[in-house]
Amino acid sequence: MMTMQSWALQVPRLSSRFRCVRHDFRGQLRSGKPGGYTLAQHVDDVRALLDLLGIERADVAGTSYGSEIGMLFAIAHPERVRRLIVIACVAAADDALCAKVRRWIDVARHDPPRLYDATVRDNFSEAFLTPQFIELGRERLRTYPPEWFEAFAELCEAALTLRADVSKLTVPTLVVCGAEDALKPVAHSRKIAAAIPDAQLLVILGAGHAAVIEKPADVCAAIEEFLE
Repeated sequence: MMTMQSWALQVPRLSSRFRCVRHDFRGQLRSGKPGGYTLAQHVDDVRALLDLLGIERADVAGTSYGSEIGMLFAIAHPERVRRLIVIACVAAADDALCAKVRRWIDVARHDPPRLYDATVRDNFSEAFLTPQFIELGRERLRTYPPEWFEAFAELCEAALTLRADVSKLTVPTLVVCGAEDALKPVAHSRKIAAAIPDAQLLVILGAGHAAVIEKPADVCAAIEEFLE
């Protein structure tokens, strides 16, 4: 449900030191929605984007779905990744995550106006949520075109196929998670970090799944410290 704009709280600070490239996957809000999305296709798209921009090696950062594509990309193309930052991710969907995501898919296809309410408490900590914030989210989804909801459902189906052998990751990796993440709990991040040689793990207190929005300064500081 995120777009390039979801990184707006980090980019002004990071771009003072680094060249920042943001990317909406095919199927996301600003990209085309041809259907038939696969994780391997997203990996190929990232490689093609780097080729187009003439970027030989990059520091790759992602959150949730984006971080999972980042891991798959770094496994497939380690020569293109200098360092990897993965936030709020899993290496494979367990039963609890599958149940939540399948519920999202059902709502997106059969009751789209209710999608924000059906997902918001999976994505944000209760302490962060206010009635005003929730209403802003509802309003934003009301502006999305009908084809976005089907694309969202298909992207969710692709996410459920994830099987990342993180023990194959050879690049320096920072694993970040929110202590209050109800969607992809801390245990997933601990398991990922334990499987990657010399990986660093950072748990951000008070943050839910959308840590990049709830705690943007903490996430930004972690990225800066790791890259420097």
